[in-house]
Amino acid sequence: MRRLGAHSPEVFPIGFGFMATSDFYLPADEGENIASIREALDQGINRRDTGDFYGGGHNEVFVGRTIEGRAIKPCFQ
Repeated sequence: MRRLGAHSPEVFPIGFGFMATSDFYLPADEGENIASIREALDQGINRRDTGDFYGGGHNEVFVGRTIEGRAIKPCFQ
């Protein structure tokens, strides 16, 4: 874990970008994306990057379904 600044939260040194979990680049494989997201969370990756413009909002719905029921703390508040 690393602290980003004197008063910042501790974060995992690697982040997970969700752009490829929608059809932004290529057709997305939902099963592979679910497995990748869950593995990243299991490994402690707590920096996540997504935007509602990835897949026209589909990305947030997909990520929400994938992490539903998990105890996820926001990286920044």
